[in-house]
Amino acid sequence: MPLPTVTVAAPVEQTVTSYFEATGNTAAVNSVDLVARVQGFVQEISYTDGAFVKKGAPLFTIEPEPYSLKVEAAKSSVTAAQATLTEAEANFKRQADLIAKQHTTQANYDKALAQRASAQADLQSAQAKEKEAEINLGYTKVTAPFDGVVTARQVSLGQLVGEGSPTVLATIVQSDPIYVNLNASERDVLRIRAYLASRGQTDRANLLGLPVEFELQSESGYPHKGAIDYTAPTVNPATGTLAARASLANGDRYLLPGYSVRARTHSLAGAAGAARARCCAR
Repeated sequence: MPLPTVTVAAPVEQTVTSYFEATGNTAAVNSVDLVARVQGFVQEISYTDGAFVKKGAPLFTIEPEPYSLKVEAAKSSVTAAQATLTEAEANFKRQADLIAKQHTTQANYDKALAQRASAQADLQSAQAKEKEAEINLGYTKVTAPFDGVVTARQVSLGQLVGEGSPTVLATIVQSDPIYVNLNASERDVLRIRAYLASRGQTDRANLLGLPVEFELQSESGYPHKGAIDYTAPTVNPATGTLAARASLANGDRYLLPGYSVRARTHSLAGAAGAARARCCAR
């Protein structure tokens, strides 16, 4: 039998970067259910399922005609209330002049005063109903509250929505920037705090803005860059972990909410261990 080939590696000493590592999950910055806040039939759907839309883009139209009529009726009530108040103001001024000259009774003056106050209250009530009618009319146009991707619609054209309770029409998700939710064990938290204390730093204040690198399960080299923007004030006693969150740009929307990611930062290398190690190179 031929002799086996033996590979020989010479030991070398080199400096390597030590990282503090953790795992986490991506999450949307904003995710909102779009609901019908007024009752009516869906008259128009103005987007394509799964499309990216800009803030303010029209998405759904619920028949506006009944609510337009209510606005007109409310405006008419305001006009009538203003006319009544004008008449009441004029009558009150006459009574005020007459009672000053002692040409009328106190009862007539009090009656005019009460009528003016009542007319003022009626006008305020009519104006409030006008605003309410205008708000309800605005609810017939469902628009995007922020830039994001809208899910598949959950209603059809001509469907009655908003009957009894709000109806979910679709969901809009904003993923630029995107969050990464991280959890550090209680042991790691104590090590980080001790490391920062040794440098004369406070833990929470100095963690904010800390650069962090990320990679997906199928990636290598940690190509995504972000920074810590939140740390929880307490450790979860049920899991023994401290929640933290990083934010990173996601303009191409490559990262989707719900991904599992690996994270690392060299800024806490001192909490992870020594920065020199021996390794073997072929």
